[in-house]
Amino acid sequence: MVRTRLSWVTLIAFTAACGSEAPTTPPEPTPTPTAAPTATPTAVPTAAPTASPAPVSTGEEVFPGPVKTVKVRLYAVVTPSGQHREGPFYDPRTDNDVVQKGDFIVLDVTPKNDQGQKCDGDRDPEWILENDKGRLARRPSSNPYLYRADTVGGGVVQVRATVDGVLSNLINIEIR
Repeated sequence: MVRTRLSWVTLIAFTAACGSEAPTTPPEPTPTPTAAPTATPTAVPTAAPTASPAPVSTGEEVFPGPVKTVKVRLYAVVTPSGQHREGPFYDPRTDNDVVQKGDFIVLDVTPKNDQGQKCDGDRDPEWILENDKGRLARRPSSNPYLYRADTVGGGVVQVRATVDGVLSNLINIEIR
């Protein structure tokens, strides 16, 4: 018990010997302003239109319809190694567009109005393939005016399309 009293006495004596000035306190820190939180905008869902799909932009000017004529053509051919084959693909001796088995092809359908100007139909084109027999393996396309496919079998496939009830020309795709 004596020991505890001496400790307190020593502490009091030490504090008194340090001087008579009042102890200084550290200054209060200056508060730094913080940015007020801002609300993150949320997307407002909108209903998707149920009417016919919007025309796919190709950078070409599209004129008003109605559709008067429709033309189908072999637009592009890509080899299995990824090289674009140069056109024309048409062989006048056989009246066929010629591609090789394993090629990737793109067919294009173009509707035109009564002034011969490119126009869109009221509905998407309907592709008609005759004698296909598994010769073409269709790939998805975001543009309904393009038919994308891999050539997987040999032979001749007849291709047509209709847009708003107007039938296109007939082309023969010969897969060799």
